[in-house]
Amino acid sequence: MKSAEPVIVDFWKNGCQPCDMIAPFLEQIATELAGKVKVVKLNKAENPELVARYGVRGYPTLALFKDGEVAVAAIDFRTGSFRASISNALASLRT
Repeated sequence: MKSAEPVIVDFWKNGCQPCDMIAPFLEQIATELAGKVKVVKLNKAENPELVARYGVRGYPTLALFKDGEVAVAAIDFRTGSFRASISNALASLRT
């Protein structure tokens, strides 16, 4: 998760309906913010050690990393606009 730009990590699992619902929004964000932010998906079954390391308990969980470290442990996308939640998380990196 080391990257020159911030990284949004989507922790997801198979059979998770909310995970499937946000996937198109994340793809759109990745396209719109290409070069400014990376979006990566980490499947629970394929990455159990990372899920445990970051204490992921619910799915989907979105986390924001900067310089390889967790900057925002859980982006709250369940309230308000999905895009606003992402924008607020990214804005918090500038303060």
